[in-house]
Amino acid sequence: MSVVLRYAARLDWPHPVTPDEQRRSRWTFKASHADTMSKLRYELGLIGADQALVEAAVDPDRVLRDGSGFWAHAVPQHPGISLTVRAETGVRVFATDVCETWQHNLRSITLGLESLRAVSRYGITPRGEQYAGFLAIESGRPAVMSTEDAARFLIESAGLTRQLDGKDIGAVLESPEMRRGLYRKAASYLHPDRGGDAAAFARLTEAMTLLTGIAQ
Repeated sequence: MSVVLRYAARLDWPHPVTPDEQRRSRWTFKASHADTMSKLRYELGLIGADQALVEAAVDPDRVLRDGSGFWAHAVPQHPGISLTVRAETGVRVFATDVCETWQHNLRSITLGLESLRAVSRYGITPRGEQYAGFLAIESGRPAVMSTEDAARFLIESAGLTRQLDGKDIGAVLESPEMRRGLYRKAASYLHPDRGGDAAAFARLTEAMTLLTGIAQ
C-alpha cells in the first residue's frame, strides 16, 4: 500500500514539553534524514497506513507548496514533531520533543513505531492493543481529512460559497486542473504573507496535498 505522507505547520504544541536541558543532543542519531524517511515509510506500510501527516512548529510559508516537506532551512519555533497516522488500527497521533532537532524527533517516532510493531510480532498483544494509548483525541480538529472533505475545503476556501453538491465534489476529485486553479485562488486569500490566516493556510496545504495524491 502506498502511503500519502504530508507535512504541515502547527504552531501550538498540545503535548508535554521537555525542558531544554533535558533534550537529547543533536548527536544522538548518526543516520541521515533520508534514512529516517525511508524507514518511516516502511513502518507505515507494515501497519497498513494509507495517510500520514507530519506537523512541526514552522511558519506556514516554510512548508513546500505541495505539502511534500519543509524547506531545507526551515527553523521551527521548537523541535517537537507530531505524526498523525491513519492505519488499520485507526487514527493515531505520535508526538515527541525529546530531541533538540525536529529531524531527530521524527526518527524517535519512527523507531517507536518499529518497537510497537515488535510487540505484535512476538505475540504479546496480537490485536494491536499497544496502539491504544495513541488514539487521536484532539478535540475539534480532524486528524486526517477524507478526499471529499479536502475537495470541499478547497472549494470553500476559493470563495465559492453557493450550496455544494456531490457533482461539485466529484468534479474537483476528477480534475487536476480544477484543483490547481482552486488552490491558487484559495492561497491568494489565505497565505499569511497576504494577510491570511496561518492555520487555514496550513489546512489548505493539507487538503491540496491529499488531493494531489489521487491516482489519475
